[in-house]
Amino acid sequence: KAYLDGNWDVLEGQYFREFDRSLHVVSPTRLPVEWKRFRAMDWGYNDPCCVLWFAVSPTGQVIVYDELYVRRTLSTNVAQLIRSKTGNAKVQYTVASPDAWQQRGIGMKGESIAETFVLNGVPLMAADNARVPGWQRIHEFLAPMDDGEPGLVIFSNCKNLIRPLPALTASPTNPEDVADHLEDHAPEALRYGVMSRPQPKRLGNILSGKARKAALDPLGQNKK
Repeated sequence: KAYLDGNWDVLEGQYFREFDRSLHVVSPTRLPVEWKRFRAMDWGYNDPCCVLWFAVSPTGQVIVYDELYVRRTLSTNVAQLIRSKTGNAKVQYTVASPDAWQQRGIGMKGESIAETFVLNGVPLMAADNARVPGWQRIHEFLAPMDDGEPGLVIFSNCKNLIRPLPALTASPTNPEDVADHLEDHAPEALRYGVMSRPQPKRLGNILSGKARKAALDPLGQNKK
């Protein structure tokens, strides 16, 4: 297919086969200030730390419009970089990999990484770290919405996300999961981000309100 179609993102065992640069990568544009915005972070120190900035259009399309990709950078400095890149934009929340709460003793007072971010002006929420459902949610967002547009597009300046996303391959032991030992820091941040959002709007999502809750919880186990 690479030779026939000139698509060099195609490889054996590719996980996100539907990813298409001509559809999912767009030129940066100025986004309306009223659009909802949020961030997602895959924390790392020796491994890369990746932060992605997201916006949500009125149609429900999610736009990844900026990124931060650094290594061996202290959490205090990462927080400062995040605030600087965000500027005056109103960001509703930031989800981060759960390990930001598990590692302690990094800061001067022994606070966790997440607490260090809070003290430096970037409050964090623990991301949903379910791998297979998270990768499946990315599949959902890459697919077309009711208007024919993909549920997810990425600004072309987010090179550290665009580069590894089509290179991810399926795990040889669990084809529903992504293989280990790949460059997956930015895709992990993407997974955290889309898991914080509802599924894209499609005709297949015909239920809403009480009917939707009843269908998802037929036994009423989640009633408070």
